[in-house]
Amino acid sequence: MATIHYIESNPELQTPLRGVIAQIAIRYLELHAFALECQIIGMANPVAGLVNFYRDLGFTRQYQGDFHENQEPTQIRHCFDWQA
Repeated sequence: MATIHYIESNPELQTPLRGVIAQIAIRYLELHAFALECQIIGMANPVAGLVNFYRDLGFTRQYQGDFHENQEPTQIRHCFDWQA
């Protein structure tokens, strides 16, 4: 599995790339995963407020230990079938 452990943004900084950094980082990770023949990409400890954003990009939530309602995911993953 290829994983992003940390993405940060500065909400006060206005740049032409504002709002697309996560997509760029995820695409970069996808290309690495393809080159290394990884079937799964993930993001460790996603910010709770962005989990739905990542879900819209194809990620699913992964929880550590027993699931509890309102528990924040410890990781989000997206699986690929490079053979298809």
